[in-house]
Amino acid sequence: MPDPLLISDCRAMGLVDDHARIPWLCVPRVDQPAVCAALLDPDRGGVLEPLMPGAEPAGQRHLEGTLVVQTDLRNDQGLVQVTDCVLIPPRGPVSASDPGVLIRQLHVLEGEVDAGFRIDLRYGFGRHLPRWLREGRKTRGYGPGITVEFQSEIPLRPSPLGLVGQARLPAGQRRLMALRWQDPKGVGTDLRKMIDDTAAWWRAWSAQAGGDPRAPVLRGLTYHPTGAVVRSATTSLGDPPADGRLCWLTDQRAAAAAYRSMGLEHEAGRVEAWIARAGEGPEVRGLGGEAPPAEMLMDHLARPVHVGAPSGDAAGNLPYLPALLAG
Repeated sequence: MPDPLLISDCRAMGLVDDHARIPWLCVPRVDQPAVCAALLDPDRGGVLEPLMPGAEPAGQRHLEGTLVVQTDLRNDQGLVQVTDCVLIPPRGPVSASDPGVLIRQLHVLEGEVDAGFRIDLRYGFGRHLPRWLREGRKTRGYGPGITVEFQSEIPLRPSPLGLVGQARLPAGQRRLMALRWQDPKGVGTDLRKMIDDTAAWWRAWSAQAGGDPRAPVLRGLTYHPTGAVVRSATTSLGDPPADGRLCWLTDQRAAAAAYRSMGLEHEAGRVEAWIARAGEGPEVRGLGGEAPPAEMLMDHLARPVHVGAPSGDAAGNLPYLPALLAG
């Protein structure tokens, strides 16, 4: 099975697998407890996935120069393309407190297909189910430390599988949904434009890197509010397991050099400024350069969750920054 692909707004980070499932998602920032952690436990971790009976993978890619993911799924009814991204507005990545939006689009390319959405969030690495409440025209999911809101062009209803909805869609039809966080006013409703804006920003930014294929993933692993680069978007996937959603000083130096080699002087300078602010001390730091908490183990999922400063190098997590920069 191929590695899942990164989506990011340079604050929140997630992964999309070749079945168009999102089995990993940390919002509003990458070092927070995951709201989807099916990578660690398919049954209790939480996932976002399309509903399309009998669907099999038929291809997956980042749109060139972007972190917008397209995944093709085929069954005996037809072919559907699923597009996923985390919004980056036209002005570029935003501050830690600004709204975040994950957008998912279903586009039927062939046939007439029964397709839809499933939302099964599990807050705190699978510890807590959200409390979904309908509030006027909005549906919000409340849980420890985070509230999300969803909108969907296919009506969703509660079920034992979470929130689900499905419709019969002929070729050419598109249906979109979004998850929002830190967005109490629900700013912006044109989800198609959000996808287009995100792809356009990534393409314009990547053009400055001369088309280097490493550039979008490196930028996606860079936490924009501080300029730090995380080793990975995930935790607990290696052997031994460790939390990769932290910042190694050696990675910062390698990332600054990589940015500079791509001609991205501004990004290199921001990473170097972070290194200077972090100063001397432990190799592993938090997103702001602070010493992270000691490693802690949670064993409520099928694969134990490790958070905090690891003793190892966090190899095995995805995407793995040292491997990216060595490529």
